[in-house]
Amino acid sequence: MNNAAARAVEIYNRLCDALHSDTRITKQSLARALNCSEKTIQRDLETLGEYFPGVQVDYDERLKTFFLAQDGVTGDEFKKNDIKIRLQNHDLFVLLMSSHILSHYQDSPAFVQMNEALKRIASQLPANTAVLTHESLSRSLTTLSKPLRPVDPAIFDAVKLGIESRAELEIAYRSPEGKVSQRRIHPLYLDNMDGDLYTIAWCLLRKQVRIFALSRISSATKTGNAFTPDAHPVIQHYLENRFGIFMDSSRREYTIRLRFTPDQAPYVRERTWHPKQKLVMRASGEADLSFPATHLFEVVRWVLSWGPGVKVLAPPALVNAVQEQIKATLAQYEGK
Repeated sequence: MNNAAARAVEIYNRLCDALHSDTRITKQSLARALNCSEKTIQRDLETLGEYFPGVQVDYDERLKTFFLAQDGVTGDEFKKNDIKIRLQNHDLFVLLMSSHILSHYQDSPAFVQMNEALKRIASQLPANTAVLTHESLSRSLTTLSKPLRPVDPAIFDAVKLGIESRAELEIAYRSPEGKVSQRRIHPLYLDNMDGDLYTIAWCLLRKQVRIFALSRISSATKTGNAFTPDAHPVIQHYLENRFGIFMDSSRREYTIRLRFTPDQAPYVRERTWHPKQKLVMRASGEADLSFPATHLFEVVRWVLSWGPGVKVLAPPALVNAVQEQIKATLAQYEGK
């Protein structure tokens, strides 16, 4: 088999796999995978039918991706075809309940896309199907949420596609103090923390893993460069040891040790607070919780939220940070 034929087989297999997944097939991703130029990939796509008669490849201009048209139909016709999925009533209930729970994120791009998908599913149901509505479900289900920071849908799409296609992005990023800087980043993950969206990325300016809030990104464009996620192994250390969204650029690691009072211990035991946590229930009814963390900022805020129900055992830096916060809080009320 010559090189062109071998590439045709690989391209065809990747296009077939993409029909059943969320994988985006781009010239850039194919060129990287097959170790050739984008011009070569373009020629291969144009001549794919010579190796697989009847196969037609179409192009989505908006997403800049290629896909395999089924049964030789065109791209527009392919998009109109229905994917047949057998759903039971309880499946519909779970989908709608999930949508309702997430409805307080209704201004987020992710919710808008999910809601549109649910509407398309509902539009294909038989007329006699008994389906709950948001209105009827809201009479028996309620949710609470924190105020969310709005995200520009165009920014969401750009970051999401950057992650999927391993494309380097240039972003304009505003700090909490309002200062705007230009950054080139390798977006590695999308992260949701208390409903707010972040991208965990390698920052080429700082040469470190950094966390960028999507709500603070005012522009995001591809630079034309690609990256390999394996080039940033430090990201795994962050993901395995973080507490909350923030990270310490010094790459220090703390072992947090806390002791909860007997009245708070049952609540601590009910949840997993960290993937590497260790929980020991003491004969006194107290609970000792320990876990690694790469920073103390969010740990301090979390510890303070328990009030007198918890005592910090270690590290000393956390003991001092909690004490300083308590002193500063008390100072707010002195003389009043």
